[in-house]
This record gives sequence, structure tokens and C-alpha cells, in this order.
Amino acid sequence: MKNFLTYRFSFNAWTCFAYVIIAAILLKSGNTISTLGDYRVYRVAVYSFNPLEFSPEVFTQFIFSYINILWDQVVTGLILLFSIVIWIEKERKIKIQDIFIFIAIFNPFVLQFFFFESKEFLMCVAIFFYIRIRIPSKKNQALLLTLVALIRPMAVILLIPLLIERVAKGRRILFGYFIPWLFAFTFLSIYFSIDFNQYYEYYMRHLSNAFLGYSGASTNRYEINVPVRLFSQETLVILYTGLYTVFFPIISSSIFSSFLIMVTGFFKAYLFIKVYLRERYKWIIVASLFGYAVPLSIYNIGSSLRYSIPFFFMLYILYYLRRKSDN
Repeated sequence: MKNFLTYRFSFNAWTCFAYVIIAAILLKSGNTISTLGDYRVYRVAVYSFNPLEFSPEVFTQFIFSYINILWDQVVTGLILLFSIVIWIEKERKIKIQDIFIFIAIFNPFVLQFFFFESKEFLMCVAIFFYIRIRIPSKKNQALLLTLVALIRPMAVILLIPLLIERVAKGRRILFGYFIPWLFAFTFLSIYFSIDFNQYYEYYMRHLSNAFLGYSGASTNRYEINVPVRLFSQETLVILYTGLYTVFFPIISSSIFSSFLIMVTGFFKAYLFIKVYLRERYKWIIVASLFGYAVPLSIYNIGSSLRYSIPFFFMLYILYYLRRKSDN
């Protein structure tokens, strides 16, 4: 705390601090961007639970119950955001373009999930600890992965590539690990005549039911059919649809809102390209994009906005690790 008060932050850093504080005040005053129903569930105090009745929702309630004993969730969100700004400022003075990137990634829609109880916030905390703090103990890494799996199982896809990269210690994973396993997997599939189309169709049908089952959702894409073949035109269409939605999830008919989403999307695409151009992180973000963000962006545009938050948070942290190595 003493170092924070005595450190001479740049004007740009104070701009980021001011933006976050103003956003927190406005959002907590009831000026939310969207309807936040889940946080009311996660605010329910659960200090213990029966393991036989376990669910990701109950475990999330359990975590926030103890956090809220100390202070409101807005304080926890501010601590994480301030920590990010301070880290970047101390590593390399924040520049004008960094402010625009910061606001694009932590736009008011995203900040809702930082200042109100959400699984997305817990995922971002886990990613920040995993990448920035670089937990040395393998037991602690396994514990962190377990906690993420208990909160949102699919989010483990974001951390597993990072774990493999750390184990490989910077070697070229794409050719040293991924390609040999891919060839072995393909060979065994052909040898044993495994029909992956039935598993693929089952997965896509399960994915569509997870989103389209909510008839009241206004951003569902009912027009997208469930593909039945892995290598088909329908698969290419849904991949393109999901990929486009990850970066440009336009959900409003308002020209102004659509314009802001497009501008934010270009900053996200810029961030992705800059991180992708570094060999060390190339396969990590591709695996995370197509393994996590794209599938969750096919059948519901609004859900894409929310579920993509941990992915772009990871990109943001990796971007500044990359920038540090460039300077």
C-alpha cells in the first residue's frame, strides 16, 4: 500500500484508474448494460454444502460467500483491475494506445462481470494468477485447474495449453508435441475405423440444446442447423459464424451500439494478431479460440459476449508479456 501511494503513476495510468472507478460507480448505481440474473444466485450465502449435491453454481456461491464476508464484490473487481494497471505501468509506462486497448477489453459490458458476482470474474482471477504470478508448484497448478474445472469445466481449455507450454519451457510445441499426437490420433482413428461423425453430431446437438433450450433468449440463432458431418460445408459455416461472433457480437439494432461493438472488435482482433505473431503463444491462442470461444459463440450472440471474457482477458495478459519482451 505504501509503494502504491508513493509511486509516481503516469497520467495515462491515472486515466485507467479513473475510468474503472467511474464505471464501478455507474454500474453499481443500477446502470447496467444488460440484465444480470446470475449474480443474484451467486450472492446467496452458502458456507457449506453436501458433496453429493455439488454443482458448479453451488461451488461458486460457496466461494463468493467467503469473499463477501470481507467486502462487496466491487472491491474485489477493483483490486484485480488496479493490479493489472499497476503491473503494466511498472513494466512499461502506459501509453495512449494502451488506454484504448484497456477500455476495449474492459468495456462497460465486461466490467459488469467484474463488479458483480460471476463465474467469468473467477476465471479471470485464475488466468491472471496462472500467467502473471506463474505459480511454481505443480500441486498448486493442479489445484488451480481443479478449481476452474469445478466452477466451469469448459474453461479448463484455456489453462491446459498454458500448462503444456510451461512444461515445454518455451520449446516449439506445435511441431514437438501437437503434430506428432495429431498424426498418431489420425492413424489410430483410420486403423480402428472410428466414425467421428456420430460423436461430432452428439457434441453439436448437446451444444445447441444448451443455448437454444432457453426459449426466452432474444439472441438465439435458431436458424443454424446442427451439422451431422465433421468435414462438411455446414461445419465451415458454423465455424465462420462462431469466429465472427467472437470478435463482432452485434446484438443491438442501434447504429451507435453496433458501431461501438465494431470498434471494440477491431481492437480485439488487433490484440489476437499481435499475440499470434509470437511463435511461443501461437498455438495456445488458436487452441483456446477454437476449443473454447468459437463453440460458445455459435448459437447465442449474447452468450458469446459473456463467455469470451476469459479468452480476451488471457489475450490481454499475454499481449503485455509479449510487449515486455520486445522492450
